[in-house]
Amino acid sequence: MLEGALRAQSSVKRAVSHVQDAFEKGAYFQSVTDELRALLGYDRVMLYRFHEDDHGEVVAESTSQHARDAFKGLHFPATDIPQANRKIFMSMRSRMIADVSGPASKVRQCKRTPDDILLSDSQLRGISGCHAQYLSNMGVKATLVVSVVSWDGGGDDDGGSQSPPQEKLWGLIVCHHYQGPHRVAYYQRSAAEFLVRVFSLQLSRILQSEQAKIESSLLSHQGTICKSLKYVEEMTGMEPGSSALFKVANASGAAMIIGDTIFHAGECPPDDEIAAIVAWRRLPLGGMWSTDCLSREGMPNAEALKATASGGAPAATNISPAVLAWFRGEYIKENTWAGDKDAPQAYHKGVEMTPRESFRAIKETLTAQSEPW
Repeated sequence: MLEGALRAQSSVKRAVSHVQDAFEKGAYFQSVTDELRALLGYDRVMLYRFHEDDHGEVVAESTSQHARDAFKGLHFPATDIPQANRKIFMSMRSRMIADVSGPASKVRQCKRTPDDILLSDSQLRGISGCHAQYLSNMGVKATLVVSVVSWDGGGDDDGGSQSPPQEKLWGLIVCHHYQGPHRVAYYQRSAAEFLVRVFSLQLSRILQSEQAKIESSLLSHQGTICKSLKYVEEMTGMEPGSSALFKVANASGAAMIIGDTIFHAGECPPDDEIAAIVAWRRLPLGGMWSTDCLSREGMPNAEALKATASGGAPAATNISPAVLAWFRGEYIKENTWAGDKDAPQAYHKGVEMTPRESFRAIKETLTAQSEPW
């Protein structure tokens, strides 16, 4: 036991060094999966990231010869990991199932205990039949999952005081084993949790740095726009700050609507269509709305505008009777899903829930929509 713990400590020191040496984000993601597979001995180790709409994507994986199809790049429906399970992953940062098909043991509660004992934070709790079948359908014999939690760094709240950093479940490290049951010793799990925590801290710094660069750029563009708005009544075009006007929203085009006059910059729909988009949803002073798919929202004639305005984000100013509108053209995106995302992910079989059986790759092409705002 002591010898194994010392080896694990040595391995995790080396792993931390290797992970921190990766500067590019893709290499950083790959490094942590490689190091964890070497440390834990699973056939497949994946870094699974949650998107804003809660669906998941495998952004990196490390595999042995016993892992079959590649999972990197596959998307999984949000329902594969319900919100209740995600809350548990925030309080219990790792969960091991040494034998997916192993027998369950009954738990008897002492009669003197007044309330039911919650086992959500227990490593020894049983596995639900639906989840066991889900894993079996993938050919998985054993698993280990470790939470990847990011921090937003905190900031000033409305009262001017410093708010504490907010934790967010960014994703999961998911380990699969196919050769049979696989039990990882406690000291190995502890070493893995430590490595993932180091990875999460560095990931948080990367995300905060990216956000800081975005905010700095926004402030610069906002300053240019504000100078232009001071002289809005004298404008005969969008030359003053026109580039900043659409760059501030990372848009492909922008327009300023003042009464019946429309100034625009970048790639925009025709003036009559700009007016129609703005009039489609009336805005109060200071109000705004946005969508990455005007056609999905029911905007008339949206399909014809997709080249320049698949997505739109109008905002009414509160300093003059003017509306600013940003547009993004069509962004054709192809997602590869592990199974049919539109099919039921689980269904009733008698009194029990049965999960889906197919994980075959299905390609989905998204059209007539822009990148998310």
